[in-house]
Amino acid sequence: MGAPTWEQSAGTPTEDLTDDEAERRLLAPFLFSAPENHIQNEEGTHLSATAKRLHAWINMVSERSWALGHADPPSTDGHCIFLPTSLPTPIEPSLDAAAYRCMALLQSDLTVMGFADQRAWMAELHQDWVLRCTSTILMARFITASWKTRFPGTYRDLIDVRASKKYSALRIGSQTVPEEGLPAPFRALLTGLVDDDHAVSWVDNIVAPLSTVDSPIAARLVLAGVAQQLREAFREHRLGAPPIPMWVGALHPSWFLYDEAAELAAAQAWKRGPKPLQALLHKIAQKTIQSKGTMEPERQWVQPPIKMTSKDGIRYDEWDCTAGRYRKNAVRIIEQDAPTGPRDAVNAIRATHRQEIIEIQRRFAELKIEQRWLHGQRDGSEIDVERTVTALTDIQAGQTPSDNLYQRFQRNRTPLAIMTLVDLSGSTNGRILSQEQIAVVLFREALQSLHVSSSFFGFSGEGAQSCRFQRIQDWQDDDIEVDKRMGSLQAHGSSRLGAYVRHATGLLKKRPETQRVLLLLSDGKPEDGDAYRGRYGVHDTAIAVREARKFGIHVHCISLDNGETKYLQTIFGPKGFTCVDDASALPSRLPDVFHSLIR
Repeated sequence: MGAPTWEQSAGTPTEDLTDDEAERRLLAPFLFSAPENHIQNEEGTHLSATAKRLHAWINMVSERSWALGHADPPSTDGHCIFLPTSLPTPIEPSLDAAAYRCMALLQSDLTVMGFADQRAWMAELHQDWVLRCTSTILMARFITASWKTRFPGTYRDLIDVRASKKYSALRIGSQTVPEEGLPAPFRALLTGLVDDDHAVSWVDNIVAPLSTVDSPIAARLVLAGVAQQLREAFREHRLGAPPIPMWVGALHPSWFLYDEAAELAAAQAWKRGPKPLQALLHKIAQKTIQSKGTMEPERQWVQPPIKMTSKDGIRYDEWDCTAGRYRKNAVRIIEQDAPTGPRDAVNAIRATHRQEIIEIQRRFAELKIEQRWLHGQRDGSEIDVERTVTALTDIQAGQTPSDNLYQRFQRNRTPLAIMTLVDLSGSTNGRILSQEQIAVVLFREALQSLHVSSSFFGFSGEGAQSCRFQRIQDWQDDDIEVDKRMGSLQAHGSSRLGAYVRHATGLLKKRPETQRVLLLLSDGKPEDGDAYRGRYGVHDTAIAVREARKFGIHVHCISLDNGETKYLQTIFGPKGFTCVDDASALPSRLPDVFHSLIR
């Protein structure tokens, strides 16, 4: 028996049926027919052929640790991404690999963007099949639209995937349904997931607000309201549930609602005695906690990828983007003191730039007491208008609003440690090195007036086995020695930046301060004498920066590169770098950059 057609499903609902009865009649052929076997396809491309590379790729781009499992259609539970064991025939290696990437990234983004975090919303989707299908399509539309800027390479893969008949096949439940006779509102809803051509429909007017938002937080709020409106419109027009393209997969709200710890606790509850006794013991425990006060939870760290420490250096892994994996113990960092000389050079800089130092110190002095509004508080001196509007939106969307509706003024600063890495590679020799030296001296004077824990290190090297990490100022170094090093900076060698970022991460993570910043001064792309250039160097550094940020370290780059700077966005993200076209303007730009880092 073939799959139900739209004509067989829709038919002509009789006038005496209620909307709910008509909807059940529409869904019955799709939901209660014998399921098709989409999983086993011995002739198609198998997941095992690409699983290892796909696993490394999705963990890299999503910055999360995912497991891969088998399920059809694709889905996720927030910890594991489930993909089909094999794909439909005919075998098309490049297209099939692109399809697996699109499936995995879409399921990852459902969690990364927080669409599954709202339990009340998941519970509503669990109870309403039409609303679940509608919301799944809206989520996929928003997520894939964001790939144009976030993952342009994967977006090009998506164009090929959705143009393929075998991947754009439509499903409702476990049934594949034909496109013939697909209602115009459904085709409008599927815009961007199947094709871009459709007649203008009332669906476009309802969905339009979703295309005006660009942040996941706003999208979650708008999407809930849009999905509810579409659900009611589909009921009114007696259209049933919209179909979902095969590569988009299925959303399982019950997987996100399941709380294993709560289930286990409920199963063991009888051991704690009758409910009145449990309530009494709970009250006693709460009073004990309140009497002891609230303690800040201990910060949990994951060890960075340091592999070997020895007398002749520290070895680190390096990300090989061509192989999609780490190269073990690939680079060696050698810590050493920077060359020293007379203090005359630093004293001359202080004398020449005396007025600039006074002005920078004055601007930094304004930061001694952090004055800012804390938004989204449960109590405070004023109403937080933005959070109040969000709460009203939640209410209109049928969700439980947050009670964090106040804001209050804070006048203290969290403990801060900042490490500055100075590019001393050969490309900085001459004027750029001179301006870096001036900027470092002025920056250090400003940080001393602010009483902030700070350190300065230079970096340069020749090859993977000789990456020099030069100590200009350690956290507690003597001022005289620091002046001698700052006045004798020398440029030579190359810049294997990923290794230096990893080593700086290992040092910063040991600091007790709550806020830790890694500031980079560099004049160009990461580059070394071997294969560490171009895409290889850029992607290794990008991975190193993401590793640092996972430890809670804020990484920012001040770039003196006057050429093409697209690589900066790949490495540091759209807000992770500042370009200074004229090196002489670097000292005057430092206060603004520093202020933006500690806000």
